[in-house]
Amino acid sequence: MSSPPVPPSSPRLLPTGSAATRVIGGDGADSEPRGWRAWVNWRRDPEDTIVGTLLALLAAVALGPVPALVPTLGIAVVTPVLWRADIIHRRLPNILVAPCALLALCVVALAVADGGEGLVAVLVTSVLAGVFFALLSAGGGMGMGDVKLAVVLATVLALVRVDAAALAAIVAFGSGGVGGLVVLLRTRARSIPFGPFLLVGFWVAVVLAA
Repeated sequence: MSSPPVPPSSPRLLPTGSAATRVIGGDGADSEPRGWRAWVNWRRDPEDTIVGTLLALLAAVALGPVPALVPTLGIAVVTPVLWRADIIHRRLPNILVAPCALLALCVVALAVADGGEGLVAVLVTSVLAGVFFALLSAGGGMGMGDVKLAVVLATVLALVRVDAAALAAIVAFGSGGVGGLVVLLRTRARSIPFGPFLLVGFWVAVVLAA
């Protein structure tokens, strides 16, 4: 005897792991948050607090009391949320990225006030990152959210060491290539969120370039 049909309203079993990038359906069950506080608290688990705290401690130990530590701590706070938001909603919300950009700009402004040593290298790195990722976005390789996040991360890393942004890019594209291949083989998805790989590259560069 055949099994009775599943009603359209019944939830479907969904894959875990990489395939979970597509688990949120269009029924509004997991709608996008609105506002900074809503994003930070969205689907927040104790693990998020642990990860953010560990990243902040990692930054403090790796960098020490340098100006670049300030925006790096800001990135540590939002890293778990940005990671999840890009996987589930394919978005890197401006309301989370903008405060990190503001912190980076404040550090750059302080560098100008102190004589601007190394400022040219920081600005050149930021511009090159913006142009490079904007070209990728124009070709359909990634979204504008990735471009904005990449510029912020590159600017902060340039404040640490000039070549740190290049190291982060190598790690991001390397891990993204491997991750994309795994997702393609497991789910047949045509695209993957790139924000998590940008963040992986950033944190690897923070540790290795400090």
